[in-house]
Amino acid sequence: MAGGGREAYRNLLKTISKHVTAKTKNPEFSAFIREEFRRHAHLKEGDDEQHSIQRKHALARDYAFLVNSVHAHKELLMSYNIAVDREAEQAARLQNTANRVGLSMPKLFEDEKEPGLQQ
Repeated sequence: MAGGGREAYRNLLKTISKHVTAKTKNPEFSAFIREEFRRHAHLKEGDDEQHSIQRKHALARDYAFLVNSVHAHKELLMSYNIAVDREAEQAARLQNTANRVGLSMPKLFEDEKEPGLQQ
């Protein structure tokens, strides 16, 4: 395995272990990557398949970059609270602000039926 291949291999395994295998608890993808790289480890410079191997190394680098980028994007979205309901977040913020200054928020009318009334 050439220097560029070793770097691509290590980077891809580290990325997959961190973002895929650790989350799914399934080592199959890591095992597949190891097998693919070991199958072509014996090739030397100038072999007929060398160009194909270089493309696979580039693909491994690109895939590791993609997985890291998707993970970073997901963390960024969560830091901006994209998945959180804005009304609930605002109500909680108002409640916290009122509590800080010694006040309490009034209870809101929620279309609750009184126990004695039936329609």
